[in-house]
Amino acid sequence: ALHREQIQKYIIDPSGFAEFAKTRYYKTYVDYVISPSYDLHKELGILRTTITGQRLEEDMPFTRFFSGRILWDEGMASNAYKWSMSNPGGLIIGLVGADHVKFEGGITGRYKR
Repeated sequence: ALHREQIQKYIIDPSGFAEFAKTRYYKTYVDYVISPSYDLHKELGILRTTITGQRLEEDMPFTRFFSGRILWDEGMASNAYKWSMSNPGGLIIGLVGADHVKFEGGITGRYKR
């Protein structure tokens, strides 16, 4: 688990972060994008390793996968937004997996918020 100070580094708009995940649209995104991604990770046998390389004794539960996923998307969106505000007229290009931008439920939707 991350400490509050660490979370604040990635979530620059806590109320927007919370509201974004409450919509029916976002719940549909979870059902059609994040849940199948979890299932694929499970099928591939890679739910016992965290993004930081930590080895787990059991498969990561969906709630932990989901929490990590939305924090990851929020962090990418927040950093892209901060860079854009610091570099008016600049061009930012993100090389990310398709699930992070599908239906604007990931990075792109969070960036616009």
